[in-house]
Amino acid sequence: MLMWAARGKSAWETAQIVGRSESTVIKHLASAQAKLGCANKTHTLAVAILHLVREANTCSVRCMSEQATLRCDKCPMKFLEGAT
Repeated sequence: MLMWAARGKSAWETAQIVGRSESTVIKHLASAQAKLGCANKTHTLAVAILHLVREANTCSVRCMSEQATLRCDKCPMKFLEGAT
């Protein structure tokens, strides 16, 4: 969900793309914000992007067809997943 938000998609647009309700998308974004201790969605996205940059050598980050996926069993941000 964060990857779509980072691309400028609204909660409604993200919901349409991933086939979930808008409220589910909002809950996922709020959960990420709380887990990262961020003040708002912009702060959450900035922290997530910084994590990707810092952990690129230890996390498995793949970008395919403009869909980025972060899958990391060791880091606390393993819940961040791009659109599938």
